[in-house]
Amino acid sequence: MIALQKTPAQVVNLPSTNQATQVLTMLERVLTAPEFDIERAERLWAMQKEVRAEHAKSVFIAELSELQANIPAIKRQGQIKNNSGVVQSTYAKWEHINEAIKPVLQAHGFALSFRVQQEGTKIVVTGVLSHRDGHSETTVIELAPDTSGSKNAPQAVVSAISYGKRTDRKSTRLN
Repeated sequence: MIALQKTPAQVVNLPSTNQATQVLTMLERVLTAPEFDIERAERLWAMQKEVRAEHAKSVFIAELSELQANIPAIKRQGQIKNNSGVVQSTYAKWEHINEAIKPVLQAHGFALSFRVQQEGTKIVVTGVLSHRDGHSETTVIELAPDTSGSKNAPQAVVSAISYGKRTDRKSTRLN
């Protein structure tokens, strides 16, 4: 079993110039050796990539577990009103969610980003949670433009995107 060691966000584990030179020297020797077997080297490289990916995923899961325990409750300050002006429901605004979670994400080595596409009449919002060790996971939601109220066409799209960023629903489509 691999022991997970926490690395402070300020520390970046880059190889030193000396280490990089040693690796390049070793590669040069291996690649120029008469008995060099490209197929074997490709298999070893693929195996190393798998080991690194598994390690990155393990670290991601461990850090995510700690991260979730530190996510603050976010006050629902947005309001949805009916035509009479009566509040039907409340929600947390994306700007408040982002402000609250950004420092916690950073402290645990995470970054959250979004990709937005339009496919026909649907708005597709893809959330990407990435960890500094290289593993990332995505979730996707497809939404119709939010034409409620008196929104114009651009506002309807932006409203759907905002909803897609803050929703806690499960993916409706997998990549």
